[in-house]
Amino acid sequence: MALSPTEAALLGDAGGHQVQLVTIAWSAKGSAAKSLGQKLLSREQSFVITAFNPATATIRLRRADNVIDVFYAVDGDFVRTLASQRAY
Repeated sequence: MALSPTEAALLGDAGGHQVQLVTIAWSAKGSAAKSLGQKLLSREQSFVITAFNPATATIRLRRADNVIDVFYAVDGDFVRTLASQRAY
């Protein structure tokens, strides 16, 4: 529900534990929403994951005209994310 088929394919290509990848993606969407001063609930599909790079622990999302880079770290059972809007 929170991920489109294209986003699910990006996560699938990344390999790794599926539950952890979905948690990372959900957290990234939440951080991206907060970086824009918004709530995520009921807007999950409007934050679109366009790139996922586990080697650099980064995810790029797009919402309308905004591009947001999210950096993540996994610490045991916890995922931490930090979002930053890209300036053009």
